[in-house]
Amino acid sequence: MRFLSYVILFIYSIVAYAQNPQGEPEIYTLNAQLLAGAKQQDIARVKRVIEEGAKLDSRNRFGKTALFIFAEQGNLELVKYLLDLGADPNIPTLEKVTPVMFSAYSGNLPMLTMLVDHGASIDEEDQVFKTAIVYAAGEGRVDVLKYLLDKNIPINKQYNHDLTILMWAAGLGRLEAVKLLIDRGADTSLKDDRGKTAKEIATQAGQNEIASLLGSD
Repeated sequence: MRFLSYVILFIYSIVAYAQNPQGEPEIYTLNAQLLAGAKQQDIARVKRVIEEGAKLDSRNRFGKTALFIFAEQGNLELVKYLLDLGADPNIPTLEKVTPVMFSAYSGNLPMLTMLVDHGASIDEEDQVFKTAIVYAAGEGRVDVLKYLLDKNIPINKQYNHDLTILMWAAGLGRLEAVKLLIDRGADTSLKDDRGKTAKEIATQAGQNEIASLLGSD
């Protein structure tokens, strides 16, 4: 009987350790609940586990925090709730994508503005060296482009492979973004690391209207 009790105790210990590799069963469970609640948009659960001590900047296996998950969902109310509690808006995913980058990519200007107003950086690069303004240009998010340019991001900065935001917009057929960038003084004569201008990139991509707009090289 005593041997059986030892076996049961041993099995219980193994199961408990497997459920809690961090050695902090209560906190570990709360952190997991926070991330699960965020994914499910369960506001009551999120607020409850935070009050019980869940760590605001906990990350899931993709490196996403609850704040990032809510930003993906476009949930301004809960993003603001977490920011007001002190959540870090600059924590990236494992692919180094920040909430600011995602908001620029999706064109969610109110979300982007809120994040920046709470200290989020607009200059971070992801694992392929793209920034928020590169995403905005590539997706044709004109309102986001205006906002970021007004934050004094250099319009003619050359990013990975010497590509400018004008080149990104031109090559992906973002006509309104190209018009905005030309109006703002983008340099159409710059070349990428292949020696191609924005006009040549647009022509190669079959974006003839944009190539015509860009005029002669």
